[in-house]
Amino acid sequence: MSEWVQVELTQRIWAELPWMGNMTMGRRDGATFEVMHLLLADINQLSTRLHAKNMDIYQEYDRRAAEAALRINVGLGVAVLSAVLTFSFTPWCLSGLFLSTVFIGLGVHRTRQANDVIIQALLIRLIESPALTGEHPHVAMMRNHLQEEMARTGASST
Repeated sequence: MSEWVQVELTQRIWAELPWMGNMTMGRRDGATFEVMHLLLADINQLSTRLHAKNMDIYQEYDRRAAEAALRINVGLGVAVLSAVLTFSFTPWCLSGLFLSTVFIGLGVHRTRQANDVIIQALLIRLIESPALTGEHPHVAMMRNHLQEEMARTGASST
């Protein structure tokens, strides 16, 4: 799957999240970031819930998360090795920092893909997140704001 398609799918996933889509795609205020932060902070708990509900989807998440961890750790190792070799031998060993940056970047990208699996499980209502239940004040504030916007534009709320 191409990177553009993955980015497009991620944007669609956030847009399709109940009551959050209109808020996240149009503008990003403090409450939106807070809810997204709460959701990402729950990733470990959500992955455990996913493991209990659907092993196949969990295995996809776990594979991507493991690949991400491996790439990041290899990137950090290459960076340290590059720094040590630079001080010991030649400044040309600093070129290894480019390689480590690539590995770390790929690891971060793979982490996002792993998190997208969790978000998709939320979308199909396979698992539920406490961050989306409205227990946090920012969640309630975002829901109220969205309902006010929908009432102002004449749209019905979901």
